[in-house]
Amino acid sequence: MTVGKQPLGFAGGSLDRKTNPKLLIMPLDRIYPVRDLGTDPAEIYRRSASGEGVLQGAEGFCFFDSHQLPAAKSVSCVAKHESGNDKIIYRVEMELMRPPSKRHVSH
Repeated sequence: MTVGKQPLGFAGGSLDRKTNPKLLIMPLDRIYPVRDLGTDPAEIYRRSASGEGVLQGAEGFCFFDSHQLPAAKSVSCVAKHESGNDKIIYRVEMELMRPPSKRHVSH
């Protein structure tokens, strides 16, 4: 078992708003590990779009610190993927930042 690898990203098909009234939870079913898809932009796009390297069948969750996604300030995700005798656990914690608000400037 390998622990502590950091992936490029996680994905799931839904948001769970019922289990915990204070946290938004996303059940995970895919992991996007960091992988080399080449150097040619067209080749990278083709291989990415085909799903190459995506780990399907992952089990895990992302926990947002707010029940409302726009109000979330952090997210913590953990997921595992098993293949044969290998079990890899991926974990990531992120602080979410909002883009600066645009101010109208008068001339």
